[in-house]
Amino acid sequence: MKIGLNFFPIRIREMAEAAVLADRLGYASLWYGEHVAVPWEYDESRYPGDRVPFHPDSKILDPLALLAHIAGNTNHIRVVRRGRYARRGRRDHR
Repeated sequence: MKIGLNFFPIRIREMAEAAVLADRLGYASLWYGEHVAVPWEYDESRYPGDRVPFHPDSKILDPLALLAHIAGNTNHIRVVRRGRYARRGRRDHR
């Protein structure tokens, strides 16, 4: 079984150290989201727990630069950029 790790909630200054640890522990991949725009207001019913995953003015790093840095500091782990993109075509795709 391969297990990946979502890298977004980790503090920026701890990311390199966390990546090296994840690599050493045998995680298969590290994922970092790509957010071009972040809304100021959220529908809180769409998120589990008592708060949204991040604040609208959170610092979000360029995913390619971050993942290139991580790849240069690890040996085996795969790095993956993940984003939400608008879909083309019909909106009623259920």
